[in-house]
Amino acid sequence: IENRFTAYALKEAEGIKSIYTWRMLEFLTSWSTEKEGQRKISIKDYKEMMETPPSHKNADTIKRIIEPTIAELEKRGWTINYEKTKTGREITHVTFSWRKP
Repeated sequence: IENRFTAYALKEAEGIKSIYTWRMLEFLTSWSTEKEGQRKISIKDYKEMMETPPSHKNADTIKRIIEPTIAELEKRGWTINYEKTKTGREITHVTFSWRKP
């Protein structure tokens, strides 16, 4: 059963203001058992995982969800970078690289 759930200390999630930050914390923790990691994900899958409103365009997702989420986690000691991948003029993928505190 332990392999099916993401485990993290509740102190890590204490005081998180945004549901998107909480979900991002869970995903980053589940994507890597080490203190650091990297993951490329399509914007479509990311929006589905985060349960963003369908009205959000890809650029809105970057500006309104990803950037504020990263800023909140960085205040907690995380180091997170992301790169956008475009296909034509549209942002289609995001690559996250992170280091836990």
